[in-house]
Amino acid sequence: MARKRGLSVKELFGGRFINPDAVRRSMVGLEKRLDADFAARTRLRKQLAASPEIISAPFLGASHKEQGPAAAAVRELRRLHKVARGLKVQRQRIVKVNGGIFTGQIGATVAAPFDYQWTWSAVSGDDPGDNSVSADRASGDLSLILDTGVDDSSSSAARAAVGTYFYPPFSTGTLQVWSAPWFSYLWGTFCSFASAHADGWIGMYVGSYDLGGRFTGAVIDYRASLWSHDQWFGSTTNSDFSSGYGLYPPPVQVDRQHQYIIWAWCGGEISADGWHALWGSGATDQFYVVVPSITWVFEPVWVVEAAP
Repeated sequence: MARKRGLSVKELFGGRFINPDAVRRSMVGLEKRLDADFAARTRLRKQLAASPEIISAPFLGASHKEQGPAAAAVRELRRLHKVARGLKVQRQRIVKVNGGIFTGQIGATVAAPFDYQWTWSAVSGDDPGDNSVSADRASGDLSLILDTGVDDSSSSAARAAVGTYFYPPFSTGTLQVWSAPWFSYLWGTFCSFASAHADGWIGMYVGSYDLGGRFTGAVIDYRASLWSHDQWFGSTTNSDFSSGYGLYPPPVQVDRQHQYIIWAWCGGEISADGWHALWGSGATDQFYVVVPSITWVFEPVWVVEAAP
């Protein structure tokens, strides 16, 4: 007797799918928005940094007369920044997830390999040269490594994502998505009378497309902050990991006049003023994420027309 074949997730969508090249082109609009937001934050940080510089000027002027202790302190902070740049976060290894369809409400757990991958990054000012960002749809691995420049002020930001296709099985309904990525991170800020910033987050993003594959907007843009730190003097470092961090954005309304891509993504941003003889700052971010699966649940909404 022939063996019965199970129903695959993609068979629920009636053969619909968006070509990865079309998806990459559609993300250009998001990338332009991220570029503009990054430039605006960079300008704002430069404006906010002016007041601390005025406040610190008398101290730095006095320190010129006794460069020994002040310069030694700056050298030590610069050394700590260099040590942090050389540290490596241990990447988390996860148990393989078997995807499949579950009944009741219509839903599916989609395990790697995913349908899509995407990255974005930006640097302003002194380029450290060794920043990197990656996304691998085959494994669900995401990573970003960001450092500020050594000799002058700089800012760096990055995003990475893997995603899966979704098309509503019924005319209209609510869509709930979730994921539980594994991650590990290390970040640090090192300051002597100069500002530094470091942040990192993880989240989910759902993009909407018309039936022709044209991007029509984001229906979910969800980010959960893991760290966000600003400092003006001293040094702060932190590292942590999670064996499964639950991401549960609120459900949204979807319909069969659109098709959707569900992304799990992460991001980070740093900024600092670089290092000088008597003052300076540096920052670093390392972030490794593994997305084992993305789950969606669709609940049909049955529309009842009012009697005439």
